[in-house]
Amino acid sequence: MAHRSRHVLVVEDRHDWQDILCTTLNDHGYIAHPTTSYQDALAALNAHHFNLAIIDPVLDMANRFNRDGLSIVQKIRETHPKIPIIVLTGSLTHDMEVSLRHLDPDAPVMFKERWDPTQFNTLVDQLIGGPPLETSTVEKSSGKTPIPDGGLTPPPPEAATGRPRVLLVENRKDWQEIVTTILADQNCFWRVAETAPDALTHLNDEGFHLVILDLKLQATDLPLRSNEGWLLLDYLMENHPKTKVVVLSGRAGPTDVADLLTKYPVIGFIEKQYFTPQAIETAIAQAVKLPVLRLQTLGRFQIWRDGHAIGIWQNSRAEDAIKLLLARRARGGRSVTVDELMAHLWPHDSSDNDGKKLLPLINSIRLTLEPDIEARHSNFIFREANGYYFDLGDSVTWDLL
Repeated sequence: MAHRSRHVLVVEDRHDWQDILCTTLNDHGYIAHPTTSYQDALAALNAHHFNLAIIDPVLDMANRFNRDGLSIVQKIRETHPKIPIIVLTGSLTHDMEVSLRHLDPDAPVMFKERWDPTQFNTLVDQLIGGPPLETSTVEKSSGKTPIPDGGLTPPPPEAATGRPRVLLVENRKDWQEIVTTILADQNCFWRVAETAPDALTHLNDEGFHLVILDLKLQATDLPLRSNEGWLLLDYLMENHPKTKVVVLSGRAGPTDVADLLTKYPVIGFIEKQYFTPQAIETAIAQAVKLPVLRLQTLGRFQIWRDGHAIGIWQNSRAEDAIKLLLARRARGGRSVTVDELMAHLWPHDSSDNDGKKLLPLINSIRLTLEPDIEARHSNFIFREANGYYFDLGDSVTWDLL
């Protein structure tokens, strides 16, 4: 006997949460109908028979007084009283709680910050009366490729060069999937750590432009500052002060947020209940922003960083080393070998002290060109095989080119 499709009305003005809900429902065998406003929802109710409605009480993030979602709850109770309702919200204010008790006291409330796909699917099945019998048929017709249980595959180690490098420290699988999908779309090299020790391992293996950190990595009732995530933040500030950090949290109170923004050099704080992909994209762009270099080699040699001349180098041989690297690029080559650099910079030194002399010099050049990075994160001076080269990217102009 053919199974009749089960339709779910999704009333949510945020497109990221629309996508999360509709993808979850479609993958579970239901047909989701997304709407963003009171008028859209009424039109959908007139056009289809629904087995369930999922409604956000607030349908305009810019208007804190908006309660259009509650109006839809009221309309469904008046015109379609047999449709069960799930309320999905970022926060339940006192007035919403009172109104829901009056409009639909049996409607379950789910919070975006505590989103759990498994719990959501179970609740949907219970309210509708069990999962659809022909989920495979619906999945085939949905046009979506299910994401494997393991989520996205991290890029290989060799893909780290030339791409934004991001470490996500988050213990929840659903949020891992949400954020890594954005990182993949932004062509990032990324890694995921579920605990602080895992994060330390990744930090030892690779240098990251950006760390996206959930402050609460444990299922404990300890104060937030005693949780692993906040302790890891303290570690990052002490040991990786130039690595950019964005805090992603659903549990930070007003005092915590004030301390984060005033006492810690984080570049952003993102509340999970107000999460948007643009917040992550903005953080990535800020973390990898390069200084603009102008190389003047005709006449007096000079390098300008963001319009200001670099007057004093930390090491007296730094300018000579840069000239050697640029001369190789001017002749159409790429890297200068360690032996060549040593022979030019220390012609009378025959000792085997390459690393002791050359690497500190290279690192001092890197930090002079980019004061806000760790030396190993340089975007201009790269190690290649047995030599070094000056990368002439989009942020570099040269009077010879």
